[in-house]
This record gives sequence, structure tokens and C-alpha cells, in this order.
Amino acid sequence: MRQLAFAEADAGLVPGAVARALRGWRHRTRPPFRHWLPDCPCPGCDPLEVREDLAQLLSALPRRERALIGAELSKADRRFLALTLPDPFAASPRWFERRLADQHGRGPL
Repeated sequence: MRQLAFAEADAGLVPGAVARALRGWRHRTRPPFRHWLPDCPCPGCDPLEVREDLAQLLSALPRRERALIGAELSKADRRFLALTLPDPFAASPRWFERRLADQHGRGPL
């Protein structure tokens, strides 16, 4: 993780930002499934914002450093995929925004 800290600094990121975002995404995808629809349009209310932040942080890092967290990120992403369904009407470029969960976050519709 030392390499990741150096890469974060080189990319102008706050130290530990990637680890915090990854922890947040893992938390959202662990049982009990914690994905719910936001009650309001305020920034920070949408649980997918955690994954969006993580995607942006990762895009700022070199490929080698992204690979350092690849296994953990893949596990969380697979859990999210298993607990959601494809949304045929979503137009988002991000795969995780093209998924559906039930309104109370209890998994597939």
C-alpha cells in the first residue's frame, strides 16, 4: 500500500482517499445489502456516489497502482452485480449506474 500512497501523492490526491472510497464501496455491497434509492437529490445521498468517487480516483492513478486494489474492487463489484439487475432504460456511461435494486435496498427487484 506504500506504492499506492506515493501514487496518490503524485496524482494530487488526498493520502488514503482510494482506501477510504474502497472501504465505503465494500461496506455498501456487503450483506445486508446497503444500496437504497436516495430520498433527496442532495449530493452525498446517493449510495452510488461512493462507486463514482472510486472510479474517478482510480482514473487518476497509473495502471500499476490501480492493479494493487483490483482484487478487492472486483469482489465488491461482483457482489453488487449479484444483488442487482440490469436497467434496460439507464443511459449512464458507468456500468454500476445501469443496475436496479429494490427501493429498500434488499437486493434484486
